Amino acid sequence: MRQKRVVVTGAAGMLGSAVVELAPEGITAVGVDLPDGDLTDPTQAMQAVADPHPSAVIHCAAYTDVDGCTRDPELAFRVNAEAAGNVARACRACGAHLVAISTDYVFDGEKGAPYDEDDEPAPINPYGESKLEGERR
Repeated sequence: MRQKRVVVTGAAGMLGSAVVELAPEGITAVGVDLPDGDLTDPTQAMQAVADPHPSAVIHCAAYTDVDGCTRDPELAFRVNAEAAGNVARACRACGAHLVAISTDYVFDGEKGAPYDEDDEPAPINPYGESKLEGERR
């Protein structure tokens, strides 16, 4: 059986490192993080994501400090929205599937029940806004 290669962005973070560690037999998980390329830069994102020729990319990279995103929304949008768009374009260019990890912060918490992907997003802070824009891109 031919090994499948999956790129995991944000591989130095809690979620990304767990995804790399838990890759099933037959899957080669290639972890990428800032030393491998800045995903907010389109050229570096293309190299970091597309050069390993993955069949899929699991995009775990994010700026998850909610208070930090509030203090610096520009950085939040660069990391959570622009980088997500760059990763999506890199996936399209190399024909890889994309699994994008989001957050419940894209919702306002008013539903009173679990949210699903068909619910209307309504973020209430820059972190949620930036993650929602990342989903759109």
